[in-house]
Amino acid sequence: MGLNQIDCIRLLFVLYSSLGLGVLGIYFSLSKKIEAEEGNNIPKPLKQSLSPKSKEVVGKLSGLLLLIPLLAVLLFRAWYRFGFTKFGADLTIISYLFSIAGVLTAFSFIVAAKNC
Repeated sequence: MGLNQIDCIRLLFVLYSSLGLGVLGIYFSLSKKIEAEEGNNIPKPLKQSLSPKSKEVVGKLSGLLLLIPLLAVLLFRAWYRFGFTKFGADLTIISYLFSIAGVLTAFSFIVAAKNC
């Protein structure tokens, strides 16, 4: 196609935005009938207790699984910052953008939890 680097980034931005809009459209097209009703006789899960050894293993695995997304976020943010600074963007402005994006993401989690 012969696109330069800026055009490729613009194309990726458009593709990523259109995917987000597609997901948003799918979300709003879902019917309310897919949710479980309050009056249904939904069976409660069985209550099982774990042995102390199993609890230790589950705790270690949970800690490991907690670190993976945390490290991935840090790695991707560092990669994005490097990419932006390569094009001459100021590191402080990039830091403000990522901070605002993090706050908005946290706020969206709160709003999503209240809507459930």
